[in-house]
Formats: sequence, structure tokens, C-alpha cells
Amino acid sequence: MIDVNSSKVIAVFDFDGTITTVDTLFDFIMDFHG
Repeated sequence: MIDVNSSKVIAVFDFDGTITTVDTLFDFIMDFHG
């Protein structure tokens, strides 16, 4: 699991055009595949 405190926060564009972070995107991917 990614440690939020040590992970780099990188802004990326979500599918709807909003800005999210790698941590949020990781959670989304885990939920999507989970």
C-alpha cells in the first residue's frame, strides 16, 4: 500500500477533466480492479 506521507503528490487529469492526485488515482484503480 502507498504511504501517503512519503509518496510524491503529482497532479494528473482525471477522465472528467478535474485534477486529482496519484494517491487518489491509486485508490480509484484499486477500487476499479477490486
